Amino acid sequence: MMLSLKKVFFLIVSLSLLIACVASNEDEYVEIDGIVSYRTPVTLPDTAILTVKLKNIADHTQPPIVLDELNKEKVALPTRFSFTVPLNEFVKGHMNIIQAYVKYKDKLIFMELNAVNVNLNSQEPLLIMLEKVSE
Repeated sequence: MMLSLKKVFFLIVSLSLLIACVASNEDEYVEIDGIVSYRTPVTLPDTAILTVKLKNIADHTQPPIVLDELNKEKVALPTRFSFTVPLNEFVKGHMNIIQAYVKYKDKLIFMELNAVNVNLNSQEPLLIMLEKVSE
């Protein structure tokens, strides 16, 4: 009887440690900070909307998955943005990018021309430069 109690105790302790390890991985977050600016200084209308998206791209045959999105009105550029995303949402080998644009009355007026790659190991804020869209 004593031997089986030891086995049960060992099993309970082992499961508790396993659950603690899994829970700690799920509780880990990555913070991605950056600044959105543009080359042509312009005063934006109050109803212009800045959208910044964090996307995961598995491959180029499938649409990207939006991991997080930020929408701001009454934007004065440059402006800061920040995403806090669970670490387990990032898949090793996939590309993670930031996409940013400004719309006014559903018309695209500024956008970044090159997607900015996210380096999860970097502590430096990302710089997103928007270009005016030709009319």
